[in-house]
Order: sequence, then structure tokens, then C-alpha cells
Amino acid sequence: MYNMMDNNKHIASLGLKFNIPKMGFMGGPAYVTLSYQFQYLVTKSVSKNGISIDLATGTQDPALLNAYLLNPKYSYGGTNHTIFAEIGMRI
Repeated sequence: MYNMMDNNKHIASLGLKFNIPKMGFMGGPAYVTLSYQFQYLVTKSVSKNGISIDLATGTQDPALLNAYLLNPKYSYGGTNHTIFAEIGMRI
């Protein structure tokens, strides 16, 4: 069993790649990659309920509901920014 975040988000990405021709001492042409990603997470509160049944007796137990690991309550929102840079050489 697992829970997944029900996440509404808006994403924008931008990337650039530059090729540098082979120079005397280099083994091959080089390249530089730069990228940026922006994520806007829509503010949301989530409460997921799991099974609160005692498997030994088959009865519902309120104490299990409080300790049930797959019963999260959380909220989130805000923005995420990711920057990536790569330098490589083709041999």
C-alpha cells in the first residue's frame, strides 16, 4: 500500500546547449549544457485515511487509526527552482 501526493503544479523549463569546436590540446569537441526548471505547487491540504481494523480480531480500533502509518495529513505549496550545468567532451 502506498500514498501519492495529489499535486497540482505548473512547470516551465528552459535549456541551452553550446558546442565548442575541437582545439589543439583537446581530444574532441566540447559542449556546455545549461538548464533551468521552475515549478509552482498549488497550495493544498491533504488528509488520507487508511484502514483502522485490528487484523487479529477483525474489529475497528480507534487507537490504530492514530498510529496507522499510511494515514498522512499534510499541506504543501510554494515554488521549486532547479538549475543544472554540464560540461562534457566527445572523444
